[in-house]
Amino acid sequence: GGSGQVLGNTPQFEEPSPTEVQQTAAEQVSVEQTLNSISTVVAAKAPGAAAAQKQAIAELANMVRIDAFTMAYSDCFFVLGIALLVAMLGLLLVPKPRPGAVGH
Repeated sequence: GGSGQVLGNTPQFEEPSPTEVQQTAAEQVSVEQTLNSISTVVAAKAPGAAAAQKQAIAELANMVRIDAFTMAYSDCFFVLGIALLVAMLGLLLVPKPRPGAVGH
């Protein structure tokens, strides 16, 4: 059986470049700033700081979900556009009908 078998091909990860590290750190700061700003808005309505933080995280997760759905929708249109282009190019390969040929 193959259960419990360890594969010899372990993934090799490259070290991130300094630019990638800086970008990730900047994104983390941006997420923290967004969470803090949402928390302050929610804090007026939430019973405590912990509840405000949980609501802020839920709101941020909802924002990310909406963005992901929007990007997926856009990707579907892109793929459909490519498929339509391929189909249109495929029409060039279809032979033209002979004059006078009617029906099958």
